[in-house]
Amino acid sequence: MELSGKIATLISLGCKIMSERTGIRSLSLLFVLALFFFTPASRAQTESEEPKGTDAGNYHIQQTAEVGLRQDWINGNQNQYNTFVNLHEGVRLLDYTLNMRSLNHQGLLFDNLNFSNFGYGGDPGNVSRLRVQKNNVYSFSAVFRRHKNLWDYSLLANPLNPVQLMPSPSVSPIPAGATTLTNPTFAINQSPHSLVRTRRMQDYDLTLLPQSRVRFRLGFSHYVNEGPSFGSFHGTTDFLVQQNFLTTMNSYRAGVDFRFLPKTTISYDQFLEWDKVDTNYALANTPYQVSTGGAFPGTLATDMGLNWYYAPAGTTSQTCNSGTTGNIVIPFPSGYPGFANPNCKQYASYARFNPQRNFMPTERLSFQSTFIPRFEMSGAASYSQSKNTVSNLYDFADQWTGSSTSRVRDLILSGPASVKQIFAHANWTGMYSLTNKIRIIDSLRYDNWRSYGGNSLTTTNVFLDGTAGVTGILVPPAPFGELVSGAPSFASICPSPYTAVTCP
Repeated sequence: MELSGKIATLISLGCKIMSERTGIRSLSLLFVLALFFFTPASRAQTESEEPKGTDAGNYHIQQTAEVGLRQDWINGNQNQYNTFVNLHEGVRLLDYTLNMRSLNHQGLLFDNLNFSNFGYGGDPGNVSRLRVQKNNVYSFSAVFRRHKNLWDYSLLANPLNPVQLMPSPSVSPIPAGATTLTNPTFAINQSPHSLVRTRRMQDYDLTLLPQSRVRFRLGFSHYVNEGPSFGSFHGTTDFLVQQNFLTTMNSYRAGVDFRFLPKTTISYDQFLEWDKVDTNYALANTPYQVSTGGAFPGTLATDMGLNWYYAPAGTTSQTCNSGTTGNIVIPFPSGYPGFANPNCKQYASYARFNPQRNFMPTERLSFQSTFIPRFEMSGAASYSQSKNTVSNLYDFADQWTGSSTSRVRDLILSGPASVKQIFAHANWTGMYSLTNKIRIIDSLRYDNWRSYGGNSLTTTNVFLDGTAGVTGILVPPAPFGELVSGAPSFASICPSPYTAVTCP
């Protein structure tokens, strides 16, 4: 292990960054073998010098390593710093490189090996690379990448629910106690679309007989993107959902190169890709409580959405997303904090799951040639066909729409779906060099893309059961199954003047 002369440069650069940063300051201090910083050996080395390495058996071996410490002093918004920088203090592996080279190009298993790494120890990005090669036999490469992505910018798609004073209005049914009522809010201190996701990417490629006229190529890639995140859906209200995000991709590839013609390579490749999406959604929070009263004593936890509001006093505007015009509906009739009004638009629960599967094979024929003097050309033609299926979509909402005309209590959407895509592509490019500084380039491109599919979705509306004495979100849904003696009749669920259109 040898000390790099870049240490002083990196330290001065870190100090410059700290002095120029105003809101958020981050100082990066590198002290690889700092105890030896002032030794003659370290002063003699320059950036252009390479470690001498050692000989062992039939190989010449070189190794370098850089280990550093980052110390942070951060003020301002921590979430914003994590969103755009996300570099924190601690010991880090800045670089490790291993090179092995056969002295006579007659290594037992390989002639050249290169292994490099950086970012390990806590940084959001880590990379490892391996390249192994044996002359006239094979060439192999492997890459592993890991990236952690944080996003918590609180102003993005955040209604913020500003406070508004409510003077005592003359419009009924607002109680006199609402004279000093302010707009209460369940604090949204993070972005409704914040996320913490980790991507892991692996790529492996093997070339057999790399110097021969016919060479073979094999490859495999694996990709995973997963982690918790938040989002919002526009339904009865714009409500907050929690997403357990998970996507997976596996790709296999095989190819062969023909180099029988002078200065010409003709290649054929086959790609097989499988994709999976297993993200599911659920209601993120239920910060409000509705008193169940005498029906079944207790409270019901609900979510009135991200964007409910109070209307100006004395108006007939909708409030708390009640959906009722002509009357003002107070979200908290007895004042805040207190029980929420059951007649506001709100959700008691929500769930969504739609597993997707996609298979996409692709074949490609390509060539590149410099056979004609001063003329270079290349071209490719490919054909792919994918089929994306959803075995069963399940979307369930336990909600109250707040409408005086709707009798729907719960909504369920389910069923399979399938989409097929066909894509044909061809291109050709030619370049003729008149002189060393003048070239003529021409290119052609052809694309033919088709997509068609269908679904068989079933929408289930669960109506109110007509229970007396309760309103809004407290009204239980009608039971499934045949009507029996004592159960609510269809007429009580959908009384006149409802028609087959408004109450099927």
